[in-house]
Amino acid sequence: MTQSWHDLLFMHWPIDPRVMRAKVPKSIELDLFDGGAWVGVVPFRMSNIAPRGLPALAWVSAFPELNVRTYVTRDALMQRREKETFSLLPSAFSLVSRSHSSDMNGYL
Repeated sequence: MTQSWHDLLFMHWPIDPRVMRAKVPKSIELDLFDGGAWVGVVPFRMSNIAPRGLPALAWVSAFPELNVRTYVTRDALMQRREKETFSLLPSAFSLVSRSHSSDMNGYL
């Protein structure tokens, strides 16, 4: 798979670990920093998305994306991965729009 990411912004906020604990499987250990869990929001634009060796199709291979993430310890993740394949948070389709000028990007 090939893909290019453009115009990334990494934003992070601390969140009470008890709130995050309710969203993450109990067998997965949260990775805390200064006693808090963290939520990251990453808007960006993807392009050139295609299986390796095949050309990208213009009408489906470029779009804005928004990732929402948190952090867990590697050991807990690897132990869980040995048992099953999983996703911590569900994926959801939504409409994301992007505006840009020479010095600014905006995501809605």
